[in-house]
Amino acid sequence: VLRRFGYDDHLVLPREYLCPPIRVPPGSSTELSAKGLAFVTSLFEKYDRDVDGCLSPSELASLFAVCPSQPWSTDLVGTVDTNDAGWLTLRGYLAHWALTTALDVHKTLECLAYLGYIGGGEESQLSAVHVTCEKQLESPQQGQSVRQVLHCRVLGPQGAGKTCFLRGLLGCSLEQGLPPGHPGSKYAVDQVMVYGQDKYLLLHEVDLFGQHDTAVAPELSCDAVCLLFDASNPRSFEHVARAYLKHLSGSSVPVLVVASKSDRPAVRQDYPVQPAEFCRRHDLPAPQTFSCLVTPPRDVYVKLATMAAYPSLRRLVHVLLVRPMAPWLSRYTSRLVSAEPSAWVGAGVGAAAAALIGVLLIRLLRASTRDR
Repeated sequence: VLRRFGYDDHLVLPREYLCPPIRVPPGSSTELSAKGLAFVTSLFEKYDRDVDGCLSPSELASLFAVCPSQPWSTDLVGTVDTNDAGWLTLRGYLAHWALTTALDVHKTLECLAYLGYIGGGEESQLSAVHVTCEKQLESPQQGQSVRQVLHCRVLGPQGAGKTCFLRGLLGCSLEQGLPPGHPGSKYAVDQVMVYGQDKYLLLHEVDLFGQHDTAVAPELSCDAVCLLFDASNPRSFEHVARAYLKHLSGSSVPVLVVASKSDRPAVRQDYPVQPAEFCRRHDLPAPQTFSCLVTPPRDVYVKLATMAAYPSLRRLVHVLLVRPMAPWLSRYTSRLVSAEPSAWVGAGVGAAAAALIGVLLIRLLRASTRDR
């Protein structure tokens, strides 16, 4: 059709069309909106020709054939969910869109332009993207983050097991290693259930090199931080302890300390304060253990996502990490977290009234006992 009107294979779209201006204030993040999510899901269903729930390399290439170049790496093993052959599942496909939109929203806008999002009746691709509120502007009454994609930096020295920790998010154990020569990925994304709500947990691996570590302020502007150390290496914890004191002490960013390689005998750390005491002194949750010798449990990732989703309820979340909610309370919380701020006010008033009635009953019982 284009050639009938005098165009060739070198058609160039205006930059204003590909990347309409979008403002992302510091402290905000970018996610796919409901419209954007519906559009990319329809593309997956269209190009999954054999209806096996996965996109093979050829199907993925067909999906992006209208783009000047392949915008995604063909090797996504270790970054998002794939099948045994390394093909993208729908879960992994949507997670990759979440990753791309979070890290490079202009790339997402450009891809959507080429893929025909505007042709569906939208004026621009901006309706496919949602810019979240700045952290400090999120409603403190709700006590939770409204973000659907939660950024977590995984900080630790080399050899602490950060790559295994990232792959553990995708349900991979040490036995399910990367192919020989595979460099691994600095990112991993997957869905995590947080009290009845699906959230995307985006893990980003950051190396620490002692006093000259690479963890700079922009890399710590995230929703939560995981400080990972090797429990079997006596010199490992000092790196994460120094990183905490240098970058995170006094910060409002939730922090979880994780002792990796827990399948090996733990050793005393060559640091003035041992990990458990360090966490106690700095009002952090007790260190969590982790091993990727077998398929890692989801608990530690759910804890990270929970801390990121409830940043203003740090003490309450820390208690819940040790003592999980009763089923009835978890069901109530899952309904409450999606409610309007007025619902939280009502819940608070109800809790206060219940506490007051309880105090009055106790006093009446004590008075009647004395009268006897």
